[in-house]
Amino acid sequence: MQRSARHGLRLRRHRHRRLRRRHRQRARLPDRLRTLRALVCRPASGGREPASEARRWQPRPGRRLQGLGRKRSRVSDAIHAIRAAAGLFRLARRGLICVEGGDRVRWLDGMLSNDVASLEPGPDRSGCPALLLTRTGRIQADPQVVTLGDDFWLELDGDAVSATLATLDQFIIADDVSLRDCSAGVERLALEGPMAPRIVDELAGRALGLARDAAIHAELAGVDCVVGAWGVSAMEARQLFVPSGSGEHVIRALLEVGAPWGLVEADPDSLEILRIEAGVPRLGAELDEEVLPPEARLERALSFDKG
Repeated sequence: MQRSARHGLRLRRHRHRRLRRRHRQRARLPDRLRTLRALVCRPASGGREPASEARRWQPRPGRRLQGLGRKRSRVSDAIHAIRAAAGLFRLARRGLICVEGGDRVRWLDGMLSNDVASLEPGPDRSGCPALLLTRTGRIQADPQVVTLGDDFWLELDGDAVSATLATLDQFIIADDVSLRDCSAGVERLALEGPMAPRIVDELAGRALGLARDAAIHAELAGVDCVVGAWGVSAMEARQLFVPSGSGEHVIRALLEVGAPWGLVEADPDSLEILRIEAGVPRLGAELDEEVLPPEARLERALSFDKG
């Protein structure tokens, strides 16, 4: 009994000590908060009282709207210049898949929606738009297919490269086909506007004579590049595949050659506006695995009589 009483007394003393310690901590808390507020709100120059919290964090009226107005004006000026001449864009978010192997033509023709087997290297029929569809016919990827000889290039959105590689790799059973992500080996540029073909031809030193969707090798400013004839603005366009490390050199040469024609370097916002105005759908924006090709008016990417 005595032992139990002593144990209960120790528990009560311990509980009282904890309560007293908690009360002291709570009593010191307002002092700590006042100290922290004084440190945070201390004015930069001595002698001035800190502004109240409401006044200190109140945003300046009209500041955000003024910034948006300047950006809108800059984009609008760029779009007018592109429609009159041409615009140069850096396509950092585009990806590239290389398809190689002896069975690449037959295998890729069976995987994509367009007639890939009919493509031939050259300026006439070396490329076409295509779609990678799900089992129910929905859109999984929208690559631009190009053949340059010993391989095929699938040019598509950079965010879709990994998923597209994983999907295609599942269907390589006993085929002589290999897939590689070649995005890191090239820098992507695009010229959109009515003067785009003339500027590229001027830099190449010859008339490339590209048909729609075709692509060929061409030397631009001493750099071996691939030039393609497709775009997203419903205007004349040229796509450039430049070896990594040579992009800035080619850009400077393009701007120098294109200056008399009115070439301007524009940002991706301008290209996105032109794409939307032209009604060209984009994967991740209007296209996903819930959309059927006819719903997006992508009949050009389909072939109903191949095989």
